[in-house]
Amino acid sequence: KKDLVARWTFDEDGGEVAKDSSGNGLDGTLSKVDDGSPKRAPGLNGKALNCSGTRYGGVTVPYSPKMDLEKGPMTVELWMKTNPNVILKGYPTLLCRMDRDKSKDVFNLHLRRDLARLAFPLTDAKGKAAWFNTQDFPREANSIPPMTWTHMVGTWDGEKIRFYLN
Repeated sequence: KKDLVARWTFDEDGGEVAKDSSGNGLDGTLSKVDDGSPKRAPGLNGKALNCSGTRYGGVTVPYSPKMDLEKGPMTVELWMKTNPNVILKGYPTLLCRMDRDKSKDVFNLHLRRDLARLAFPLTDAKGKAAWFNTQDFPREANSIPPMTWTHMVGTWDGEKIRFYLN
């Protein structure tokens, strides 16, 4: 997989490090919050991160030019399972790449407040915003079923965003 930039499987036995298995050394650190979230838990294949606390944590990966993907092409993908019994505030971020000075998102993949739909906004290399929001489509065509593993993929070819669900 010569074009793979980063891959985190969360299969470590514990600790605060999420190892990058791509070979690019983009290891991350679990960003725990006061309720202990995230925690490793059984996943679809191997382990996953459970971010079901009242506040959500995640994984922080230090800046690397290898992750400057806003010119395209790029593909970001993940598997997730929502729990309708967990109340989260705001728009829970699943994946986010901040700019170098952490002043804005370059791209992110986040849930809408109802935990059933997604958004994939990004800022291209020229500073132009692009956006894909599943709330613009009929709900039955893009809903994320609760308590079910769902595969999400966002692509950017430098011109157009595309989004795939399952």
